[in-house]
Amino acid sequence: MGADEFGNGTGIDCPAVSGGGRTDSGPASPPQAGPQAEAAGGGSGAPPCNTAPDTCIGEHPFRVLRVGVDSLYLSYAGQLSQSWDMKLRNLKFTAQSSDPEEVAMAQVLIGDQLFEVQDKGSRRYAFVLLDNCFRFQVASRDASSLPLSHVQISSELLTLQGYEEAGRRARFVVGTLGFVRGKPKVSRIDLCADVETAFPMDSWPASAWVTRAHRIDPHYMQGQFSGWSIGSGGALVGRLYDKTLELERKPREYLGALWRQSGWDGLQRVWRLEFQFRREVLKELGISSPDELPSSLGGLWAYAVSQWLRLTLPAVHDQTRSRWTTHPLWEAFARINWGSPPLALVRVRTERLPADSHLFRQGLAGLTSYMAARRIFDIQEAARRYLSEAAGYHNHTGSKSFNQYVLERLRLKARRYNSVDNTEKDTEEIARSREAYRRAKDGE
Repeated sequence: MGADEFGNGTGIDCPAVSGGGRTDSGPASPPQAGPQAEAAGGGSGAPPCNTAPDTCIGEHPFRVLRVGVDSLYLSYAGQLSQSWDMKLRNLKFTAQSSDPEEVAMAQVLIGDQLFEVQDKGSRRYAFVLLDNCFRFQVASRDASSLPLSHVQISSELLTLQGYEEAGRRARFVVGTLGFVRGKPKVSRIDLCADVETAFPMDSWPASAWVTRAHRIDPHYMQGQFSGWSIGSGGALVGRLYDKTLELERKPREYLGALWRQSGWDGLQRVWRLEFQFRREVLKELGISSPDELPSSLGGLWAYAVSQWLRLTLPAVHDQTRSRWTTHPLWEAFARINWGSPPLALVRVRTERLPADSHLFRQGLAGLTSYMAARRIFDIQEAARRYLSEAAGYHNHTGSKSFNQYVLERLRLKARRYNSVDNTEKDTEEIARSREAYRRAKDGE
């Protein structure tokens, strides 16, 4: 389960959980995508999952819409170059300015990707670079005990272009910043399967989960059951949750379009089964580099659904839970094939743009408030008068003209959205705006 798109409320995609939960980390030998996956039903000769025929769980259809890597975190050993260390320090200082015009300049273009440089580091990393595809935590040149960079790759990029292409793009950026030593290491990976089904996911008790984890949590959203989380806070976490319910709050058009290609009608509930593997588990399973992922994804899934977690039909008269029969729903999840064909590359926007629903719903809030206050019912007249009165307000009451104020807000949002390179737009008008701001701030 992935993190939210960067810079817009980073969090987790599943029902919110908190607190810890220990997990038992797994077998001594690494999983492989061949025989082990077949033992869990993942390599039994079925066609790739995106084209697999519907099956049924009881009276409820079960269709696999997608399997894939939903989150990937990589770390790169190495050292930041001296020139980039100075550049990022200056940009971080710029981002901390009290002058909005200066803050808007805290950007850096690497290749064809425009990153926001944030005003603070993260944990022990001095710098953070952000766009819609990546979140780079970068160590300062003198932080010899840290990797050069810890990289979080967005769910959208992974979904539309795959982890191999995403890894190549990440490597280019990190290689631009400094000297990279050796191969990157996988710090975390989340595997997910999205299925269309109306099967009631709250129809079993928590005791039906047979697992090595110590914590099992059901979740509800506004009184509606939204899913399960198993092992929250541990090195291996499982989640089964209503993805369509989540998308009602956080729309992701690319995901719905992908589901439709696999036969989703846009109405049925889509449930996601997801496993989050952290570094401790991956190390014990013998997975270190992204190069090992193609041959290991099926084995990771097989381990999660057969050895670490199992949904069962509890037997009242048998206290030995390991003997309980596996639930038909879980058997369907275990049979999912991880031999899907390569993705056709789709362009992924690097900008962190707001959704149209935000632009054309929340964005009209100010104008409709103005219309109600002025008792205007014609939208065209209201827009004209609103701009005229707004200009008069700022020109007579503020330290900046209306145009200066709008330009300042525009540039700050362009930095936040990664949509405009402000460093290439330092026109005379901007220079005058910055000077006017400085004079007003200094009382001149």
